[in-house]
Amino acid sequence: MAEYISIAGNLYLWFFVSAFFFALSIKSILKHHVPLFYTALAFSIVVMSLSVFFVEWTTIRWNFWMIAFYLGFTAFWFVVIRFPSIPVFIILVMVAGSCIVLNSILTDWCRVDTTATVMHLRQLSQDDNNISLEITDYSGEFLFLKRKSTERVLSFYVLKVSNELFFVPGRLYLYPLDRGLPAGFKGFLNRFLTKIPFMDMSEFRFEIPEMLLLKEYLLGFDSRNEVWNFRLGN
Repeated sequence: MAEYISIAGNLYLWFFVSAFFFALSIKSILKHHVPLFYTALAFSIVVMSLSVFFVEWTTIRWNFWMIAFYLGFTAFWFVVIRFPSIPVFIILVMVAGSCIVLNSILTDWCRVDTTATVMHLRQLSQDDNNISLEITDYSGEFLFLKRKSTERVLSFYVLKVSNELFFVPGRLYLYPLDRGLPAGFKGFLNRFLTKIPFMDMSEFRFEIPEMLLLKEYLLGFDSRNEVWNFRLGN
């Protein structure tokens, strides 16, 4: 349910749907179907009006790109409606398939705006040279790490998703570097994320503070303020 609420809170989703009805109204007036023109135009307005119940309009900073996005999809929908054909249908299927594949890839990532904890950590041992850690990440996967005492760090891929990709529920995702990206085709797809427009993937290193032996600690991330928090578990 949180995924649907997140998507509904994205203004670009409402642009996408409203643009369809606006394109239909343009096609209708060009064909002199006046009743359909008014109906489609009314639906376009209604869609944008309904968005006020889901979108935080007070936080929106308007810019030219938003207008270009709306007009661009209006043109896209106009072509789809005005010139229905097998090639257009194939394009629609490819676009829909790409959206499904992208969301499938991100199921392996930690969507940090829906969880207060990225991973659980326990320090198993420590000497002058090394420390050993037991880690349970957000997926429930166990990982044992050994680090030099002077290199107490955890490394992550950080993926930022722009609002324009309205079909992706989260805006910020994490993936532990030490876990390693999946092998084979899925690993290739994960690496392909760096090539997708409106996505920015980078690496981040979190310095682990001193821990009591065998005590459980929780590593969290505040996605709104982009601040890490590290606390002793219950």
